Amino acid sequence: MAPSRLLPCLLLAVLLLLAAAPAGHAAPVHGCQPEVLAPTVALFCARGQPAQWCCQALVHSASVGGGARCLCRLAAEDPLVRARLGGTDLLRLYAACRGGRAASTCADHGGAAEPPVDRSGCAAAVLADQMELFCGRRGSSSSSGPPNPPCCEAVVGSARKGADGVPCFCHVPVLSSGFDVDRISSLYAACVAASDPGAVPHLAVYMCPSSDGV
Repeated sequence: MAPSRLLPCLLLAVLLLLAAAPAGHAAPVHGCQPEVLAPTVALFCARGQPAQWCCQALVHSASVGGGARCLCRLAAEDPLVRARLGGTDLLRLYAACRGGRAASTCADHGGAAEPPVDRSGCAAAVLADQMELFCGRRGSSSSSGPPNPPCCEAVVGSARKGADGVPCFCHVPVLSSGFDVDRISSLYAACVAASDPGAVPHLAVYMCPSSDGV
């Protein structure tokens, strides 16, 4: 496999491993861990451009780290120091990835707040990020064709059950307005039809709690 294709596959494998860990054995996705997140960000953002895999690394870091303020902490780590990417650079890239919505400097964030704990047992923020980046936003050109393999990895992976027996896809709409259970179910049907025509092409959407209880 060519190096240009190996690196994206490496990142996808790491994120899928986080998202697919059994609910009874995985620790909650909690907190900004610069020593864990910084090497991946440095690897994919070294060119200083908001390419797809750089965006995936930045969005994931912000999701599990409690927001963009985590990126400011990453900038102090050796991999990013060597890559000459400071906090302002990471925030600029993150803003470009998210459509220009981010503070311009680390000073704009003030004190760090404690990030929420993901108790879903699904790494739901990772699944939501993967769907947004790989499946395309609703109505975009990337969402009009058949789902690509990374999209299907996220969608099919979300069919497993997390904490308290709730399917993981039920938690995604809370984190991403572009992916309600009907859209995820449609993507699942398309992915299963392409890979395993004999499989049941429907998600158990009836197992999702009400919007007040997810």
